[in-house]
Amino acid sequence: MSDCGLRRDPLIADRVVAWLNDRYARRRAGDAAALRPFLLVASFVNPHDIVLFPAWVRRNPLKPSLLDPPPVHPAPTADEDLQAKPAAQIAFREAYYSGYGPARVVKRNYGRNAQRYRDLYYRLHAEVDGPIDRVRRAVTEGGSDNAVLVRTADHGDLLGAHGGLHQKWFNLYDEATRVPFVIARIGADATTARTVSAPTSHVDLVPTLLGAAGVDADVAAAQLAESFTEVHPLPGRNLMPVVDGGPADRSRAVYVMTRDNVLEGDTGASAFARQLGRTVNPPAPLRIKVPAHVASNFEGLVVRVDDSDAVGGAGHLWKLVRTFDDPATWTEPGVRHLAGNGIGGEAYRTDPVDDQWELYDLTTDPIEADNRWTDPALHELRQHLRMQLKQQRAVSVPERNQPWPYAKRQPRPTRPAACCVERSGDSGSPRGEIAVMAVVRPSTTARAATSADVDALMAPRAGLGPSRSARSPDRRDRR
Repeated sequence: MSDCGLRRDPLIADRVVAWLNDRYARRRAGDAAALRPFLLVASFVNPHDIVLFPAWVRRNPLKPSLLDPPPVHPAPTADEDLQAKPAAQIAFREAYYSGYGPARVVKRNYGRNAQRYRDLYYRLHAEVDGPIDRVRRAVTEGGSDNAVLVRTADHGDLLGAHGGLHQKWFNLYDEATRVPFVIARIGADATTARTVSAPTSHVDLVPTLLGAAGVDADVAAAQLAESFTEVHPLPGRNLMPVVDGGPADRSRAVYVMTRDNVLEGDTGASAFARQLGRTVNPPAPLRIKVPAHVASNFEGLVVRVDDSDAVGGAGHLWKLVRTFDDPATWTEPGVRHLAGNGIGGEAYRTDPVDDQWELYDLTTDPIEADNRWTDPALHELRQHLRMQLKQQRAVSVPERNQPWPYAKRQPRPTRPAACCVERSGDSGSPRGEIAVMAVVRPSTTARAATSADVDALMAPRAGLGPSRSARSPDRRDRR
């Protein structure tokens, strides 16, 4: 409970609102430092508390409230048998419960309390809405005449859809990958509310925020290259022209990828085993079950296809998903992979498993129940989408850590490091601020260039620290 969102989110909102109120008060008083533009990120935990459901079945800290949603119905795909889907999905469904503890007990708790499980997830959304709205009101009512508000999340939740899958792993269904992405200007140039149906991506966040702040990404990259050993092009797009009323690119192809296998670990111990201190050779009932003999890497493409592009496209929105094996992500990279750990003990494989595919017409089948990969009428469409996937992979996943000449990889002389989170305006007057609100904790990348690095570039007296590797964001969830 000490680390759950029910406790942390109100405290996060307290600190963020206090900071904003102080900042705006100092601005009204003419404080020059407070007049500088800023980037503020408020990362809330919930609805992540759903991961605690097995424990909360016995002792739910949430009391009945007017915030309780009406009973949430099961997903229309809850009874799907998954026989026409990649084998990884069934394997993960059966292994998922072992991550908590004795799989049979945990699975029984989920089954007997399915209604409570779904209702809790929606209640957690209602719980975090309050802290989020407090931050929103602090910005909109704080007197700012030029601000940009962004609200998004890192992933969704299957919540029992697609044959009883949970959380977000081993799939690229919309329930897991399609998340809120709300952007609004506040103040004199306030935006008019509208819905944009064109596909977008999380990799658009950084270019969009840079655009909102008036930062030229190419110029910033050139400046970063003076102090970083590697600077890669940002794969996303600046969406501020769309936010300001411009047309969206409905024909855009968006690339999606995940390699996140939650059932991997150095000990194979379940959460219950760790709680008991049994992390060394835990007994079989307390050991995580490995999804047996399946791939755990997923990449996909979402794009609208006309019949003029490929027969069968029909102007519909399509999703292509490839489930593939990558020796670089094996238990022993490039050597062998733990493919099973059942009654017969651990089993390893040294050959990659074959690719498996999914193809969904999101226009006529938004719940992704009908995998049309084997539909003989869609041969040309499949070939077209596979070529598109290859092209988008090439531009969305730039090569990392290329073997550059040794001299260029030498650390540069150390200079005083700067911790700068604000950007100076040319005249000292405020040029706006950006507040980013996420309903979950974002992941971080070690030794990566951050917004503070960009801010430091824009501050005349700020210096950069030792040479590091600047990297573009790797998340490619689709909104």
